[in-house]
Parts: sequence; C-alpha cells; structure tokens
Amino acid sequence: MNGNAPDPRRRFTRRGFLRIAAGGAAAACGGLLTACGDPSLAGKLGVTPNPARVDEPFNIILRDLSPWQRVALHARFVDGYDIEWTSRATFRADFGGTVDLSGQPPIEGSYEGTDPMGLVWSAYGHGASYAISLRPPPITITAETEGKMASVRVVRDLLTEEIACTDVREGGLYGKFFHPATGEPVPGVLVLGGSEGGLASYVVREAALLARHGFAALALAYFYFGSLPDRLARIPLEYFGGAIGWLGDQASVRGDRLGVMGTARGGELALLLGAHYHELKAAVSYVGSGIVFPSPTGSEPAWTFRGKPLPWVPNPFDILQAKPEQLEKAQIPVERTNGPVLLISGDEDQIWPSTQLSQVAMDRLRRSERPYHDEFRPYPDAGHGIQPPYLPATPGTYYYGGDLKGNALANEDSWRRVLGMLNEALRRNDP
Repeated sequence: MNGNAPDPRRRFTRRGFLRIAAGGAAAACGGLLTACGDPSLAGKLGVTPNPARVDEPFNIILRDLSPWQRVALHARFVDGYDIEWTSRATFRADFGGTVDLSGQPPIEGSYEGTDPMGLVWSAYGHGASYAISLRPPPITITAETEGKMASVRVVRDLLTEEIACTDVREGGLYGKFFHPATGEPVPGVLVLGGSEGGLASYVVREAALLARHGFAALALAYFYFGSLPDRLARIPLEYFGGAIGWLGDQASVRGDRLGVMGTARGGELALLLGAHYHELKAAVSYVGSGIVFPSPTGSEPAWTFRGKPLPWVPNPFDILQAKPEQLEKAQIPVERTNGPVLLISGDEDQIWPSTQLSQVAMDRLRRSERPYHDEFRPYPDAGHGIQPPYLPATPGTYYYGGDLKGNALANEDSWRRVLGMLNEALRRNDP
C-alpha cells in the first residue's frame, strides 16, 4: 500500500457508518420528514412538528389503524459520543383506530403515563451518561404492528445559521458567546456552570438555547480553563463583574437588560452576583444555595470580593453545626437583587441538599417584601441534574439522584418557568 495514500478503513468509523446509513435511509424514504418502510403503515405514521427545536416537544400519531390494534413504538438516536440510546413502548389504538402519544399512555414500555416525549427521556444508553451535542443527530421513530414496520426521522435543531457563536478570549475572560445573528440588540444572560469549571457541555447548550429564544448568552468558565485558576478557590467576583460589563458592551446586547443563570455552585454564584451587581435585572439558580460554601477542598474560600474572602460555612450537609453568627454571615443577601429571583431545586438531590439551601434564599426574599415576583420551585422526585428538557433523564440509581420521570418533569416545567421569568424581567415594556 502506498504510504502516502489514506487508509480506506479510516472512513468506516462508527460515526461515519451511522451517517452513511442515515443518508441511505433518508434517500429511501424520500427525505428526512417522510415515513418509510411498509407503505401501508408508513402513510399512517406522523410526527409534528418536524423539524423541531431540541427544547420543543413533538408528538407521534398513527391513524387509520383497526380499533384496539397493538402498536410497538421504538426510538433510537446517538449522542455526542456516538453512544446509541434506545427506548420502546407499546400502545393500543382507540376505537377510532388512532394512537396519539399526547393523550394516551403506553400499556407497557420504558415509561409510564401520558407524555409525548416519553420515548426521549426514558431512553437508555447502556450505562452511559448522555453526551450533549450542539448539532444533535435526528431521532428515528419506528412503528411495528402485525408484521409491518415503518420509520420516520425527527430532526431536532439547536445551533443553526440563525445563531452566531463566538469564542471569547479577551479581558481575561474564557467563554462562548451566542446571540441571534440578525436583528436589533436583545437582552443578555450570563450562564454559569458548577464545580466542573463552568464551561461544561450542558452550560454551552443552555446558552445556545437562550439564543434560540432571542437572548444573547455568554457561557462563562471561571476556573480550570485557559489561564484561569486551576481549581474553585479564591475566585474574585470582580472576574464576573468584568464579564457582565463585557456582555453589556456588545453591539448585539441591550446593556440595560441583563440577567444571570447558574447551576449548582454556579447557582450559588448567580445569587451572589445578583446581590453584588445592580445591573443584573434577573437571577436564576438551578439546584443552588442561599448560603456560601468554601472551595471543594474545604480549606479555602471559594469566592472573594474586593480582595476579601466571602464568609462561608464548611459543610452543606451539616450546616446546623455552624454557629448562628457564622450561618448568618454566610447567607447571601439575595434581597438586594435588582429584579426577580427564580430558585429551582430537587428534593432527591444527592450532591447537596439544594431544596433546603434554596429555601434559605427564599426565606430572605419573602422577609424583605420586595416589589418583584420571586419564585421557588422544588421538585419532589428530581435530583441534582435538572436542566432544559427533552434529553434522556438521569436515572435515580446514578450519581445525581431523582428518578427518570421526576427528572424529566422537572426539566420540562423548570425550563418553561425560566423562559417565562427571563422574558418578563428582561423584555418588559418592549415595544
């Protein structure tokens, strides 16, 4: 073999094979949006809307079946690491010969209850954690009944040509900036992750989703990346103040309409920033805390302001052992936030007690008689991994806690509340 020639086997990676197979299937079906397989069944299978945004539900319907006919539905898709995720559910058509997932529960399968997106959030990836992609591959929905089979591919988009994405490496900042590619300046949101360093895939996805909904969003790292500190310790709030200033100065951003959203330690941080930076008009805390905690090492402060460590208590699972004056000093003065605060938590959180820690913040907000609509939404069967919806939900046996259905419901309901709150706070009085 010529040493300069490419090895032809390199073309047949699993990713390449899936793309080739998907392309062949699309050609056989006459395009992505057409059901293929047995013609008599393919004409009865439909998905709407298709294409759909990744945070938009779609519904599966089969029509013109026989009354009470059994139909098995399967979903298959791959994640950002090419891990295959699958789910299944069996339905019985109604008297009119229709199976409509928006109004019918399965009689058996990977999920229970009525939910058009059940086949997505109940999907299993052979022990893996779902790897987020900004350009998710389509989902293949397959129907089987009476020896016949038909499939349709559901296209879900996130990062499209309508969204501009830029790496930010200036002013000491390290992040990704998303905003609508055209149009007038829009409200801006600073998006913060947790103790993984602040620029994990879920943070980038949240920022891209906000851009799809008409916001400009800066997903910001604050340690572990580039020239930033190597761990979560002694991080100055002024670094985030610089990011807020940078965001407000962008031509695509309304500098007078800024908010912040964070998860876990980033949720604690979002509340801190809301309390310290008056230009922020909204704060969202996913599974965060109304109390300041130290570095994960336990021996150093996590945050500083004007060169001084912020007061903290040592252990989120044993805060009652802290002295009353220590606990009082470590509480975040969330009542100083210049806009509404939304707190989201999971009662089955296995990382830290986010419901109890968020309740501390809500108690302060209620005592202050603020003019804003602050809200606290604890979800009884959800864990630490609450995020925007329509991904496989983290099983309860995994690290973060909660059960499949509880996490899926929390993802869907909380995201609706996040978008509603940000729209109300940052777009109020828009022409």
